[in-house]
Amino acid sequence: MAATSVTIELSTFVAQQHVSSINLSTYELLPLGPRQIRLLDIPAPERQQTDSLQASLRVVSLDEHPYYVALSYVWGAPAVPLPSADNTGEQNESMAIAVTPNCLLAMRTLSQALDGMAGVWVDSICINQRDEVEKFSQIALMGEIYSMADTVHIWLGDSGPGTDQAVDTFFRIAGSQQALRPDPESVLGVTQHPHLPPETCRGVIDVISREWLFRIWTLQELVLSQNPVLWCGK
Repeated sequence: MAATSVTIELSTFVAQQHVSSINLSTYELLPLGPRQIRLLDIPAPERQQTDSLQASLRVVSLDEHPYYVALSYVWGAPAVPLPSADNTGEQNESMAIAVTPNCLLAMRTLSQALDGMAGVWVDSICINQRDEVEKFSQIALMGEIYSMADTVHIWLGDSGPGTDQAVDTFFRIAGSQQALRPDPESVLGVTQHPHLPPETCRGVIDVISREWLFRIWTLQELVLSQNPVLWCGK
């Protein structure tokens, strides 16, 4: 019998010999039917920075028009497995799913800023990446997933020196559409603006160099979104 929800732990460090079996059992408890997706619920996390995040997964039907938000991001560097010599007898038996550090940082930052998040669709977590049949069927729904989401949170990555001021300045000077997909002349004009501090100029270059801006599928996610919200760190 399928569960209504499953409590999981998102972690960048998962013992290598446990990844396959833990992932499999997690998704087997929440099978997907036609036009169904899994959603992630994340309570407001503690402020301390750890290598894991507590959450839960549940299944909803797109035909019922559920409330949810979606995350648009790039996966980044893979999660780092613990050495296989780690003591399996002492391994935490909670349902653990390995995510990339960039994904975990996005989830932690957004859930802290928003005091928790109910109903989040994140492709690397909500789709069983080890099931090719499921991946194929879910990819076919991704256009609807992003267009039906109440908000699409666009995660460019962590903040850096001058990036907070850069985001505000870039949107104000270049306009929101150019800021998200700036052409070289637009970028040059912003960075050479006579009244911008040097740190803000460096921040602008940092922001518009982020990998998210140069991926075809992220542009598609932006176009499909009814309400995109841009994040660059906190």
